[in-house]
Amino acid sequence: MLVAEEKLHEMNLLISVSDLNWFKENFPAFKWVAGHTRIVWNANDPDEVAMARKAFEAYKKKHPRALSFSIDKDGNTSSQASKEFDPNAEMIVMQEYAVKG
Repeated sequence: MLVAEEKLHEMNLLISVSDLNWFKENFPAFKWVAGHTRIVWNANDPDEVAMARKAFEAYKKKHPRALSFSIDKDGNTSSQASKEFDPNAEMIVMQEYAVKG
């Protein structure tokens, strides 16, 4: 049986203490940590991609103005914020954004 090569990618989500329980309840498969949660998926595994996509979309839904950037293997960020989940991005960094005032 031929097994596809692992192609690991990661997403770093900055989670506030106030959101921690919501994410833990809604996505128990991940280890949610206040401040920084790291999700790793294999781009060749449809189940792992689907779970990472669900976490991305849930974060965007909970924080519609969240900033999201893709980073390539050389550390270069995209010039525009990511609006959709890219399963082939080397790394995705997401942070909630709140306007004070």
